[in-house]
Amino acid sequence: MTERTDDLRNRWLSADLAACGTLASRLSGSELARFAGDGLASCCNALPSVPSEILGVVKIGRGDWSRGHAAFDAVRHLTLDAEARRAPKTPAYLLLFVAENAARVIYNATTPGDPFDDDSGAWLVLTMAQFTRSLPESQSHELSSLLWSMISGPTQKGDYARIDSRSP
Repeated sequence: MTERTDDLRNRWLSADLAACGTLASRLSGSELARFAGDGLASCCNALPSVPSEILGVVKIGRGDWSRGHAAFDAVRHLTLDAEARRAPKTPAYLLLFVAENAARVIYNATTPGDPFDDDSGAWLVLTMAQFTRSLPESQSHELSSLLWSMISGPTQKGDYARIDSRSP
């Protein structure tokens, strides 16, 4: 039985891992990698400043996917530092997890011998929902609508986000 779209969207926004897995599984590896890069870029656009390591993941999503593991490592250092400082769960903090999972998905699209976990796509979709919910309501609504349109049915492969000039 196919799940109703409204129900699936609500479950995604509530960060239901099973729903996020369902959404991620609907895309091929390369479609998921394009979504990872474009979705991350859209999330970056919601903040006034973004670390270069995160923008590097966006850039890798548009180019050399094999560099995804190195991009993950760079963002992971930021995440571990933030966790050591017990950083508050601000949008900037939550963006680190979106970027980590985007890098995982992008790297996995190269079908490497040492892939990240199979559920990286589900975690990417889940962390995007968490990030979206952390924003002010008007911004959250706009971003969640954009991300939902990307993950639930892109009209042209790889043609997802309208990215501003800050993105690489």
